[in-house]
Amino acid sequence: MKNCSDIGCERMKCKLCEKFYQEHPLTDGKHIISSDKNLKVLMTPIRCGFKNGVFTRNNWNCQTLIKLRQIAESIIWDDKPHPLAVGYHRDDFNSASIAIIQIPEPESDDIQTGYIVLTWNKDRGKTGNAIVICDDYDIEPLTLKTAEWVIEKSNSHYELGDRR
Repeated sequence: MKNCSDIGCERMKCKLCEKFYQEHPLTDGKHIISSDKNLKVLMTPIRCGFKNGVFTRNNWNCQTLIKLRQIAESIIWDDKPHPLAVGYHRDDFNSASIAIIQIPEPESDDIQTGYIVLTWNKDRGKTGNAIVICDDYDIEPLTLKTAEWVIEKSNSHYELGDRR
C-alpha cells in the first residue's frame, strides 16, 4: 500500500485530497473506492488542483474542486434560481459546463473577493478552469484558501452528496 509521498505527489495541498488518500490509499497504483467485497471499484490516482495553494489545470478528481462542482451542480439542477450562483451544464464534446459562485464576504485579507468561475467537461475528473473575477481586481486563479472558505460557508446552504 502506497501513500501520496510514495508516488511523488508531495505537491498535494488540500485537506480533502489528503483525507481521500488516507481513506483510499493506493493499491497497485489505483484507489479502491468500493466497500463491497464482491465488487472492486478502482479509480485513477487523484491529483490535487492546488499546487502551492493556487489552482492548476493539471488536476484529476481534486476533492476540493469536486466539492465546488457539487455546490455548482446543486444550483444548476435546482428548478429555482439561487441568489449565490448561476450555471449551465453541458454534456457534449463542444463546450463545458460553467458555474459562477459568489464568494461570501471574507473575514480576512487572504480570502479573494468576487465570484469563482468554474468550467469542466461532462462529469469527468478534471476541472478545466477555476478563476476569481471581481470588478475591482484583475482576474486571478482560485486560491485554496478561498475554495475552502466557500465550501465552509456553503455547507450551511447546500446539501452535498459524496460523488467521485
